[in-house]
Amino acid sequence: MSHFPTGWSMRKTFVLEGHATSERGRLPSVSALVIDPRYFETMGVRLVRGRNFTEADGRNGAEAVIVNDRFAARYCPGEEPIGKRIRLERQQETYWATVIGVCPPIKQFILGSADTDSILYLPFRQEPVRVLVIGARSRTSPELLAKTLRAQIREIDADLPGFDVSTLREFLKSTNWPFQIFGTLFGIFAFIALGLSSMGVYGLIAYSVSRRTREIGVRIALGAMKWDVFRLVVKGAVRHLAIGLALGLIGAAAVSRLLRAFLVGTTPIDPHTFISIAVLLIVVTIAASAIPAWRAMLLNPLEALRAE
Repeated sequence: MSHFPTGWSMRKTFVLEGHATSERGRLPSVSALVIDPRYFETMGVRLVRGRNFTEADGRNGAEAVIVNDRFAARYCPGEEPIGKRIRLERQQETYWATVIGVCPPIKQFILGSADTDSILYLPFRQEPVRVLVIGARSRTSPELLAKTLRAQIREIDADLPGFDVSTLREFLKSTNWPFQIFGTLFGIFAFIALGLSSMGVYGLIAYSVSRRTREIGVRIALGAMKWDVFRLVVKGAVRHLAIGLALGLIGAAAVSRLLRAFLVGTTPIDPHTFISIAVLLIVVTIAASAIPAWRAMLLNPLEALRAE
């Protein structure tokens, strides 16, 4: 194959038979990969419809192409893509290739990219490339498999170098390291922010209770139950939390759109994330206000009335 999943791709302009080129006469451009007939089998992917490449595909007069379902939905809406012809360029010449299959979406770019792109898959015989990526599925150890592959490459041509041998997990880790770094940093900052907010809530509620010592003493002296005092303090904290959550969620929704490139596996406005954060902050606020509320509940009314 020319590129591994999440390892980018080539770009190709094309003309779909029976369709207009595009606005202003520009040809549409899509991602393209050169693959072996066993590519989808190795990746554990089944075609949605149509057939896979064979050794005969790619010869002169038997040019073929497989598209992903995003290409079919975008450029052949409401039509059957199988059997359609696509005009492509090859070494400053053009040729027509027939669509023989449709595959499900395979993430071809790094995880932080938005949606799966429209992709064309071409047989090696039809579009030979200078550098190839070999993908193998095996139950043996990666070290033994690497030795076997290098030996087979040397049998074909002793001058062919085999380099950058790694497992798919290692490849994905090296490809997505920026997102891992940013994710770790954001996690650390979020933990620090949560700790600071907890201390801030505790200090605010403790200060509020100290300022309302006489009021709380009067309430207890007039017959207020201790749990009524506890609810009174916590209710005030929750009221402030509601205002902060409303403003915070609006700000988070605005900032998350700016960080769209670093949001992996979620959308800028993800309801599950926002709800989980809101629940976490509610729990933290109640826990942080519990100590001042407990102290207020145990307050001696006579000492409170003598205060100030």
